[in-house]
Amino acid sequence: MAARGSDMRNLYTEIELVVDALRAAGQGEVATRVVDLVEAGATGGEILMGVRHVLSKFLHAGEAPELQAQVREVLERINQALEPPSMAQGRALMPGLHARPRSRPGGACP
Repeated sequence: MAARGSDMRNLYTEIELVVDALRAAGQGEVATRVVDLVEAGATGGEILMGVRHVLSKFLHAGEAPELQAQVREVLERINQALEPPSMAQGRALMPGLHARPRSRPGGACP
């Protein structure tokens, strides 16, 4: 699902809302990193990959639990925007495919 112009604008608006929420929750450093990435990025893909990295690290740190759902939602939208069209088509044909647990080294499932 390649992101179109209006989809990207909506996604950037959602990112701005997350930045505001991060600042309100005392997570100014994370918010500043996101803003810096948006301002410095040369392409939409570069920006979204950087924002995804910063927000994913924030989620894994487990800070500001009240923001977790909002950040996860934006990360899902970013993942959809970055997903190659062929993968999006495959998911439409096999919707349960992406929900399978990933195996760990040694074959164990989580």
